[in-house]
Amino acid sequence: MNIADTHEKAKWYVDNLGMKIISQSESPSRTTFISDSDENMMLELNQDAKAPVLEFEKINFNSFHLAFMVQDLSSMKTKLLAAGAKLAEEIKTTASGDQVMMLRDPWGQPIQFVKRLKPMVN
Repeated sequence: MNIADTHEKAKWYVDNLGMKIISQSESPSRTTFISDSDENMMLELNQDAKAPVLEFEKINFNSFHLAFMVQDLSSMKTKLLAAGAKLAEEIKTTASGDQVMMLRDPWGQPIQFVKRLKPMVN
């Protein structure tokens, strides 16, 4: 993802979503790799002046979002709103019984939080 401030965004994800920094450079692109705590997935954050910066605020959350499984959506909502996230869609229960909520991080990126009735992954 080409964004405006890789180090601050990475820190926010570490501090608030339990992710960890795998690699971080001070080069002009300030490339930062962050992963989930178990290192099952990784995101690459760049600051490439030659490429357009993603304008997450203009992206519909149904078109693009990161998703996190959580057990307590209300607590996560309270915590992340206090940390600068914005509510995009209130907690709702789907027809299949899953609880889903959509927030945007402080940079506008959509993040979905879900508590599945029947978990899809561990």
